[in-house]
Amino acid sequence: MSGRNGRAGRILVLAMGNDLLSDDGAALHASRLLRWIVPENVDVVETSEAGFALLEFLEGYPRALILDAIRTGKQPPGTLLRLTQDDFAPVESPSPHYAGLPDLRTLADQNGISFPDEVLMLAMEVRDPYSIGEELTPEVSMALQDYVRAAADILMRWARNGSLSHKHQAATGRAD
Repeated sequence: MSGRNGRAGRILVLAMGNDLLSDDGAALHASRLLRWIVPENVDVVETSEAGFALLEFLEGYPRALILDAIRTGKQPPGTLLRLTQDDFAPVESPSPHYAGLPDLRTLADQNGISFPDEVLMLAMEVRDPYSIGEELTPEVSMALQDYVRAAADILMRWARNGSLSHKHQAATGRAD
């Protein structure tokens, strides 16, 4: 994989999940609403992939907003969690299917693959990511508009600022 032409200066929204497993599809539902309101420089992509397969989606983008469902049991369903790359610890995964963001960044760095300088995950706490069915649980369905609004706010801020985080600017000496 080498750098992807046309992705520089663009923002990726990567919605992850499986819309056949109830609440696991929350991010996919959100992305389908979000794609109607995002700025022109935003690509909205859906995937059920995981692990190292995600590297192909992320390659070449300077920024990525990842949307996903999460079940921690520590928050009520519908709660939104904002996670940065720093919130993810490297995982000793039994398989490339379980590789996390730190593993992807390391692999990209080791192989000269362009990886986003800024990655933010917006995850929704869900109740049932396991039952077969396309319907979201009522709590998640009621929170869907808030999920879309929170993602849109992040994207609009990124588009308005036109630059990466201050941490990135300080590290590179440039505002992309």
